[in-house]
Amino acid sequence: MEASDARVVAALQYQLLPESAVTQLGVGFLTRFYRVALKHSGCKAIVARDSHGQVVAAALAATDIGEFNAYVTPRVALRLVICLVFRWRLAARFLRGCFESKPTRLVAAELLLLFVDGPNQRTRTGTLLLETLEKDFMRAGVTEYRVSVRSELTHALAFYAARGFQHEGELIVLGRSMTYLTKRLGESAQRVATVDRLEG
Repeated sequence: MEASDARVVAALQYQLLPESAVTQLGVGFLTRFYRVALKHSGCKAIVARDSHGQVVAAALAATDIGEFNAYVTPRVALRLVICLVFRWRLAARFLRGCFESKPTRLVAAELLLLFVDGPNQRTRTGTLLLETLEKDFMRAGVTEYRVSVRSELTHALAFYAARGFQHEGELIVLGRSMTYLTKRLGESAQRVATVDRLEG
């Protein structure tokens, strides 16, 4: 993903993930978020394009979610506050979120989101994005990563389970039940590093 893709990806997210509290902050906020995120060294951002060059899918992840949040949060805070001033119900959810529990086990790397537009679902686009992301993770030395999914999205949970993710637990995030899943990359990481050395 390039900075020039930020608004297109934001608009696609707004269309495909309307129930997400972050999405409800609007395309302007999402565009700012993506542009800031892309400047962080641990950000992994990938898009898929159709035959016309249009973005049809995207994935965003961080090799260290703590460092990523520490970088991004202060740089989007003002835009967040402005957005919440006009969205009182959403503001209440974000305020409650400050007091919600976090996962107790440390897993630094995290897949923040992955989405594919309707016509390109069930075409392996999501799987290919995930495989590309995992190769990037492994080259960065990541051996495990986490993703959170709204608990009622059974199709999304099945997608990740079919690709080797293990159930970790459930927590309330911004007022909604979220299921946490993790995936270990261990031996695969060593194989990719070996291939990279041989090819390099």
